[in-house]
Amino acid sequence: MTDATENNDGSAAADNERLVFFSDAVVAIALTLLALELPVPHGASDTAVWRAFREHFPEYAMFLLSFAVISELWVAHKWLFGRVGGFSPRLVWLNFVWLLGTILIPFATKVLIEDGEYQVSAVLFAVVVGGTGLALINIARHCRACGLLRPSALPQLHTSCTPTPRRTTRVARNSPDSRLAHCITPGRTGGASGMSAAQEVTQGRTASVVTLEFVGSRAETEDATSKLSVESQAGLRQFSLERMTGYGVDYADAVELRARVVEGQDWHSVATELADGCLRRAESAVGVAGKPTRIAYLRRASALLRMSQMMMLSDTAERRAIFERAADLYEQAADACGDRERVTIQTTGGPLAGWLVPAVGTPVGSAIVIGGVEGWAMDFDSIGEALAARGVETLLLDGPGQGETRLAHEHYLTAQWGDTYGRAVDFLDERSPGRPIGFIGNSMGGSIAMAVASQDTRIRACVDNGGIHAPELVPPTMGTFFSKMVAVCGTEDSDHAVDVWKTVTPLADGPNTGYPLLVVQGGADPLVSVDLAQILLQGAPTDDKRMVVFSDGNHCVYNHKHDRDALIADWMTARLGGLPVPEFAN
Repeated sequence: MTDATENNDGSAAADNERLVFFSDAVVAIALTLLALELPVPHGASDTAVWRAFREHFPEYAMFLLSFAVISELWVAHKWLFGRVGGFSPRLVWLNFVWLLGTILIPFATKVLIEDGEYQVSAVLFAVVVGGTGLALINIARHCRACGLLRPSALPQLHTSCTPTPRRTTRVARNSPDSRLAHCITPGRTGGASGMSAAQEVTQGRTASVVTLEFVGSRAETEDATSKLSVESQAGLRQFSLERMTGYGVDYADAVELRARVVEGQDWHSVATELADGCLRRAESAVGVAGKPTRIAYLRRASALLRMSQMMMLSDTAERRAIFERAADLYEQAADACGDRERVTIQTTGGPLAGWLVPAVGTPVGSAIVIGGVEGWAMDFDSIGEALAARGVETLLLDGPGQGETRLAHEHYLTAQWGDTYGRAVDFLDERSPGRPIGFIGNSMGGSIAMAVASQDTRIRACVDNGGIHAPELVPPTMGTFFSKMVAVCGTEDSDHAVDVWKTVTPLADGPNTGYPLLVVQGGADPLVSVDLAQILLQGAPTDDKRMVVFSDGNHCVYNHKHDRDALIADWMTARLGGLPVPEFAN
């Protein structure tokens, strides 16, 4: 049996109304008492009266402060009782406690005015005001616990009546969620019982709802983007959602990064801030249960840091530090997961950095995967994972001028690139002598992969994903992309860089002419057209070749990442394992 009178009882409304009127009268008296305590200035002249006003300024200031405090308390009281539909005897006594605090405020104010130099006066004022506020909170808790609130008021009072914070989530009008919310709105269930269904469910229960705040997707209109910096506009143009997710950036992170850039933040700062958020999540994941979470957020943070330096064209100390941090986080995830290891291969031109992904089950072969002028080893780890799952041990390699090899070891692309890549092939061959080796290159790395394959007889199959037949033909009018090709060579002399790229000859004959070749091409690639890919295919020094075109594919087919990876891995596994070549169907 409860002491509450339900809100469908007419007497409850009358009792509440009397309680509110009585409270209003007490508050009015308290405000009046404040004014009665104000000192009246005296003086024999206008100047003397103004001087008296100035002398009593602290008293007037305290009056205004106390008036504001009591007013705020009354507004909160009015708001709360406007949502109370029931009545209980205890509610009356709790309200008297609140009224006691309210009428003590003028007394505490007077003590503070007259004995302001003593600390106890300030403490008394603070205790009275704070206690009065707590009394009102206690009233709200009692009303909620005893079901005295109107059903429609329950969501509004959730924050005040539970010990844990809550943030509400807005639901779009006419969305499926809004229609569902309409169907289960508290108080709509009806019934003969005095207590509503919502009150029965929520009585005595508390819950915490936390809303994770995001900017969310933003319309990237010409008007919005035209106001951004040149770097931000270039980042939005070059790195679509598909391309960022193709580089390992989580979809939600990619959406948030682009949205914040559209709102005016710079590319590097947003990506770094999002990475720091992922790291906080990784650090909070503890114990065995938190291990998968930690691994996932470490990899997300690494991908965001790599994305943060994408728009940096010079190899500054800042860029080197960013990439080193990204690689370290990637290594932490690898160590925790145990599915790959960091490797360094010594060459005459300098160290090569990479990641070795062991084969699952009995190995059927080994493969090297490289990127191009901006997407590097860690960015193409999905291909390595697909190969490893099919029994192909994979070396995700940062070649000369790429990734960690370049930014940590300052090893750039030179005319001696052939010997350097030969050492990478040696690395795999020495691990498992005689095991067949494949080579997969992405973007301009595809051109390098074909050039290596034609010269090294240990390469049993090659995949080109987005390369061209003559990399030196990329014109300076390509802007940022051309600048990145120059940077791969570790020089600011574009003529010297072009000379280096002229030595990358994917159509040249060699000792391994006739190697199996798969060309993967995006039909909507804005960088390498299907016509250019046809020239590459027709000129390749082998008759065992095939091209697969994704009709709407972008550069390196990032927008069909899983299909692309499965296609490459299935074909490479079949060629290295001596299995029938899979047919490619739409």
